[in-house]
Amino acid sequence: MSAVFAPLRHYRARVAEDCSRSQRQERDRMTTLTPAQTPMATGGMLPAPMGRGPALAAAAAGTGMTGADFLRVIRQRLVLILFLWIFFTIVTAVVTWLMVKYYPKFRATAYIRVQSITPVNPMEPLQTQETRQDEIERLLQDQAIAVKSPEVLLKVLEDPEVRGTVWFKEAEEAKLANRDDPLDLLDELISAEPVRESNYLAVSAAWKVQSEVATLVNETVDKYMAMIERQQKDRIRKAFDQLSEELNRAKTLYEAKQKDIDTYRQNEEVLGTSRDELKEKLLTLTALETELQMDMLGKRTQYEQLQGARPEDLPITPDLQAMLNADPRILQLDGALQQSESELNLAKERFGENHRQVKALRAARDAAAQRVQEERNVRTLQYHTDQIDQSRRNYLESQQQLVAVKERLQEARAEQQDKDQKYAAYLRLEQEAETLKAQYEQLVEQRNLLQMTLGLERTVQITVQSSAIEPKSRASPQYYIWIPAGALLGLALAVGFALLLEMADKSVRTVRDVQRAALPVLASIPATEDEEIEITRVETAALDAPHSITAEAFRTLRANLFFSAPAEQQGVLLVTSPSAGNGKTTVAVNLAISIALSGRRVLLIDANFRRPSLPRLFPGLGTNGLSNILIGQAHLDDVVAQSSVPGMDVLASGPLPPNPAELLGGSYLRDMFAEARGRYDQIIIDGPPVLLVSDAMVLAGVVDGVILVCQYRATSRGALQRTQNQLEAISARVFGAVLNKVETRAGGYFRKAYREFYEYHEPVEEGGGDETKKIEGEVAGEQLEQGGEAPSGEASGATPALAQDSAGTAAQAERDALAAMGGATSAEETPAGAEAEWGGTDIDTEIASLGGERILDDDINLAGDEEQPRNPDEPNPRA
Repeated sequence: MSAVFAPLRHYRARVAEDCSRSQRQERDRMTTLTPAQTPMATGGMLPAPMGRGPALAAAAAGTGMTGADFLRVIRQRLVLILFLWIFFTIVTAVVTWLMVKYYPKFRATAYIRVQSITPVNPMEPLQTQETRQDEIERLLQDQAIAVKSPEVLLKVLEDPEVRGTVWFKEAEEAKLANRDDPLDLLDELISAEPVRESNYLAVSAAWKVQSEVATLVNETVDKYMAMIERQQKDRIRKAFDQLSEELNRAKTLYEAKQKDIDTYRQNEEVLGTSRDELKEKLLTLTALETELQMDMLGKRTQYEQLQGARPEDLPITPDLQAMLNADPRILQLDGALQQSESELNLAKERFGENHRQVKALRAARDAAAQRVQEERNVRTLQYHTDQIDQSRRNYLESQQQLVAVKERLQEARAEQQDKDQKYAAYLRLEQEAETLKAQYEQLVEQRNLLQMTLGLERTVQITVQSSAIEPKSRASPQYYIWIPAGALLGLALAVGFALLLEMADKSVRTVRDVQRAALPVLASIPATEDEEIEITRVETAALDAPHSITAEAFRTLRANLFFSAPAEQQGVLLVTSPSAGNGKTTVAVNLAISIALSGRRVLLIDANFRRPSLPRLFPGLGTNGLSNILIGQAHLDDVVAQSSVPGMDVLASGPLPPNPAELLGGSYLRDMFAEARGRYDQIIIDGPPVLLVSDAMVLAGVVDGVILVCQYRATSRGALQRTQNQLEAISARVFGAVLNKVETRAGGYFRKAYREFYEYHEPVEEGGGDETKKIEGEVAGEQLEQGGEAPSGEASGATPALAQDSAGTAAQAERDALAAMGGATSAEETPAGAEAEWGGTDIDTEIASLGGERILDDDINLAGDEEQPRNPDEPNPRA
């Protein structure tokens, strides 16, 4: 493997020179594009913070869920959505099947034509009555209410055919269970709706028994027609009675006028005889009414007693016994029983008690006796049931007779009253004779018309156009409607539930969540649990596992940080987080290691006095540190310690002071920064959390910029926004945020990024030597054309070294790889002046050699979010 990579060192050296020249031009271009230096802060050290760009302002404004967010949620929770969708679809299918099996709906409909409730003129039966449309609509609404009136429904419930249906039995069971009344159930079952733009009324019902639904509808229609006919005839009959009374009165008055004097002379006799007859009639009718009331009460009592008792508890009367004795079926069964008894006796005499045939005959005898008893019980129960029905009919007949007598009594009383009125009006009849004659003739004509109307078959212009027939197919439920509707509803519920979970989750999970706080994302650090390369300590992953995607993510952070501002404006950086445990120490240490490996001098400072972490990572640190400098007991040279990473020194936090915030705000910290700037290219501070202690706010005010670390699904958006607000309140400059411990998940890109990363870095074994020689020849040719010196000597010296490193340790291989990627520190392997012009030349060489340009472009993808279009106002780091 070393032999394959050895020739590439010459090629990378040549590329490093070209990159150095191009980066100097890029630096000059970025300097001209960089806004003018803002006024210095009060201390004269730090520039004022830069304002938000248009891209960040737009990101901060777009806090709603976009279409990309919706698709991301669908991809992330696709398994949950599919599960809920399938679950709801299966539930819908099962419910539909159960409804079809146990609760199907068969619908039957009858149509009634409603023209008018007034009768046809008997004198002109063919004349059509014209009615306005609004009157027809109102009439149809009235009749729809009449169809479902309690009077009609009660008559339907009393119908024997309806009482024999399954629906009525279930309604009675519901009534016994105190759930619903059969009248209410029938009202819910029957529907009456006018047919639009017609004179028809549709009466329908939907029930699970196919053979009963038409019966229920037709019985309702019949009872409605009978009721409306009866009501109309009652009105006509009442009018006829009234006309008869008026006619008699007019006739009496008219005749009285003709016999004025004779009637007067015989007034006492006529009135006396009439009154006596009426009194006798009233007495007779009153006595008859009382007698019928007593008879009705007796029959009602008998009916209630029979109705309340169970049929099997009633005694056997002589009539019942005679009926049982004369029943041919019972006689037949008795004959069979006697025959069985005779055969049994003969068998006993012939074979004895315990013979097999005797036992069989005895069993047959017992079965015959049981059949006789069962038949007698059935006949007895039928007799008692008929007795109850007969008692009910007797009670209803007596009730009807009583009603008829009351009507006659009322007529007699009315007649007596009429006689009294005639006597009072006797003296006035003579003058009104002619008027009464005309009235009498008119009344006769009206009475004759009413009498003709009563003789008509139909007194209302309402007819049953078509009766309900037994339905041939099921009306509901329908598979082709219920299952697609349930599937669509289930999909909507599943997606809605996923969106609800998404909105309920307030943690930072994507790059867009960070951008909504108006913060650019410098890098997304994946979780080490998903790494293919084992990382024993994530705090130093950039050093321990340089070929892992985690280390590459920290190098991406380094590159993005360098491109975010000129080098002189990011000398002192504070790495902090909203709360503890977000990984700010991991980010600070790996960032410092990555910058140190690029050839810069780096000072890593532990400013977290309450929970220092660097002593655990760098055991060689002493007890003194930053706190000793802040109180004036030591200088930077006294407490700084070298680390195992070339070019990186570490400054511990030192003993915990009683007042860290006050010490950090003193002049010793600024003096130390001024001294450190002269000795180091980069100063990185591992600070405390912003929302927990005030030390971070003090440090943020004296550094060049701040890097915020957010932990995936641990940092809330509210905490991130509060942190941003606090830093803005003190005019601190925030370079961006780092999304830490991002997990691979559906809807993201880390899973694909892992595969592509390691496939890209996998060495090509077949044909690698030829390609290497070709590259080496091309590089040598270019150098000769430019008047340079061919790197043959370097190649010859590098090849054995790498071949020898293949048998060495992994650490030595890492150092050689870094040297081959442009991290050389000697003048022999690096073009002269490549680093003198700008300290970051080797960084770009390393990025280009590892496909860093592609990784920078896919930074959004590494965050597990949708790739966002680049804002034209943002500088392009690849330009």
